[in-house]
Amino acid sequence: SFVVDFGEGQLVVGKVRRSAGSMQGLEFEVPLVDDGAGGLCTRHRVSPYVLAQAGMPLQALPPGQYPMQMMQQGGMPLSLPKFGQVEGKAKAARLG
Repeated sequence: SFVVDFGEGQLVVGKVRRSAGSMQGLEFEVPLVDDGAGGLCTRHRVSPYVLAQAGMPLQALPPGQYPMQMMQQGGMPLSLPKFGQVEGKAKAARLG
């Protein structure tokens, strides 16, 4: 399993179910929904502040303070995974 980032806070966990050459068929944990323009998107988006706390680089946040204490419980810091980035050409096909 891995996390696919569709941009704009659209993250979804997926598994490779088929592979042929450089193409892979993915199955997602949650269904994608119609974006109204003939494509697909996630139903929910992740806040850019949560992504920043997890270590994902953000470029468009305005200056200011973004406290994350509300995400911590019992005074213990969160244990979050590191994000890696892979550049590639993405093409989505709608099935069904």
